[in-house]
Amino acid sequence: MKKSLKLLSIAFSGLLLVGCGQEIDLKAQAPKWDVQTCDRCKMLLSDTKFSAQIVNPADGKHYFFDDLGCALLWLQTKEAQGWADHAIVYATDPQNGKWLNIADNQLIFGYVTPMAYGLGVLPKGSAVPEGKKAVSKEEALRLIEDIKNQKAAKRKLGQH
Repeated sequence: MKKSLKLLSIAFSGLLLVGCGQEIDLKAQAPKWDVQTCDRCKMLLSDTKFSAQIVNPADGKHYFFDDLGCALLWLQTKEAQGWADHAIVYATDPQNGKWLNIADNQLIFGYVTPMAYGLGVLPKGSAVPEGKKAVSKEEALRLIEDIKNQKAAKRKLGQH
């Protein structure tokens, strides 16, 4: 009995040590520009002003996107099922390319973006550029879903 407890204790301690060695990085990371592709649409990541990334907080895995609209649509897929509500979403500031957590900043609609979803992010409290509007995450999701449906309808018409 004592030997079993001792072995169990050693095995548990080993697992703890192995688990401690893995640090999860939840910070934004730079993709390999002009090499890496969007995890949704497979276009090259090349626009440093409208790119996005999603981090799975459970394992620290980063997913990269050429457009914030692609990122938000991808969160609704089975790849993100089970953790999408806890995902950390970053997008680049169109003014300087700095990564911003969208939860802490303001979503702006009306930009010309790589996949034409029109969504960007600015630091909280920034002036909204003329011709654009600040939107909530829910409104942004509705807008990009509408754009996605319009694109699908155009493709369907083009096939006839």
